[in-house]
Amino acid sequence: MMSEQGNKAEEYYHSLLALSRISAAISGLRELDTILRIGLDNVLSIMNGTVGGIMLLDELSQTLSYRVYHGLSDKYAEEMRLKLGEGIAGKVAQSGRAELLEDISLEPDAARLNLISSEGLKAFISVPLRAKDNVLGVMNVASHVPHHFTTEDVHLLHSIGDQLGIAVEQAELYERLRKARERLRKLARQNLAAEEIERRRIARELHDETSQSLSGIALQLEALIEMAAKSDKQDTEFIAGLKKVQSLTVQVHKEVSRVISNLHPALLDTLGLVAAVRQHAKNRLQPLDINVTVEVKGTEKR
Repeated sequence: MMSEQGNKAEEYYHSLLALSRISAAISGLRELDTILRIGLDNVLSIMNGTVGGIMLLDELSQTLSYRVYHGLSDKYAEEMRLKLGEGIAGKVAQSGRAELLEDISLEPDAARLNLISSEGLKAFISVPLRAKDNVLGVMNVASHVPHHFTTEDVHLLHSIGDQLGIAVEQAELYERLRKARERLRKLARQNLAAEEIERRRIARELHDETSQSLSGIALQLEALIEMAAKSDKQDTEFIAGLKKVQSLTVQVHKEVSRVISNLHPALLDTLGLVAAVRQHAKNRLQPLDINVTVEVKGTEKR
């Protein structure tokens, strides 16, 4: 009786140690393949095995395929694609219950028996990778000799499978978040590019049309003022009115030039962003007695 209790305590300790080892190995990892590879390597080390693999379930096609494997041929891993409910692994993924087979090569429900025979697989364990109530895939561990695994091995792998399932779910969520952020960054870059194109277009139209027209009006007004001043019949009130209109035109022209510069500073094209920012800060803040210093790190000077 004491010996039996001692054996159970030892098995329990062994299981806790194995789970702790897996947890420590994959803790903090975010890249899915790395998690699966390290998880599988540790499982095979714990089981003293050399053959195994992890199959993930594709939600759209409802198909299981090997993502990582060890001790299996590439041909086996490539061709062993199973629909949900097909073969041993497919049934495990569908039911969420582990399977222990003494010799899978003699199992009539096994899929691709020719592949299994060519690999020389015998004893076989398949456990689900679960996150809450969702089965994300299965982990298979095999041996080239029959009767190699025990029910205690199944229980241990079942617990490890649940642990890996949570890690897989977290990695997939992180990957989705990363892709979503990348899409947002891409959209932001596209939006900024579109804004810059529109700014350039407006600045160009203001320069080519409005600014040029104002310059022409200012020159014509100046010519009229000179003509009026040289006239024998000088009308001081008329000349004063012309000068007022000319002054207003010059002011409007300066304001349009300022708007053009704000929309797309000329320095941005000639000397680059840093020079444009530095000049913009100087023009806007120095009149307010605010001194500003622009420092840039990690970029080449232009």
